[in-house]
Amino acid sequence: MSTTVRVANYYPGLLGGFWDIGADTPTDELGLSTDALLFLTQFGQEITYYPRSGGSRVILGIIDWSPPAPVDGAPAGMGKIITVSVANSGTSVDDDDVGGILASAIDTGGDKLELPLREGATATQRRITKMPVQDAGMLKFTIT
Repeated sequence: MSTTVRVANYYPGLLGGFWDIGADTPTDELGLSTDALLFLTQFGQEITYYPRSGGSRVILGIIDWSPPAPVDGAPAGMGKIITVSVANSGTSVDDDDVGGILASAIDTGGDKLELPLREGATATQRRITKMPVQDAGMLKFTIT
C-alpha cells in the first residue's frame, strides 16, 4: 500500500517567495531525503546546533528572515520571526556534507541554534521555540 502526499514546491524570491501546491504523489516516488539533501546543499548555510544535553555540531540550514510580526502574549509587541529548515537526520556536515537534527531528538525551549539574526550579521545562539513543520526529509523551526 502506497501513502500519498500533496507535493508543495517553494520558490524563494525577493518578496518572500511562493508555494506551488501540486497533485497527490506516492511518497515512494518522491525521494524526500534525497531532495532535502540537494535543497540544503544548494541553498543552506552553516549553523551550529546545541542540544540541551550538551555538545554541538555544525549542520546546514536554510534561514528565512521574516519581517517583524506581532509577538504572542504581547498585544502591542512586535518581534522578528526567524524560521530555519534543516535535514531530518542526526548527522553533522563532517558525516554527509549537510548534517541535520532528528525530529525525535528536539527539545523545544532547550535546544539552541547559532545563526545570524539578519543576513551578514555575526551569529548568536537562539532557542528553538517550536517545530511547526516536519516530514521525512526536513524539519522547520521557529527561532526567537
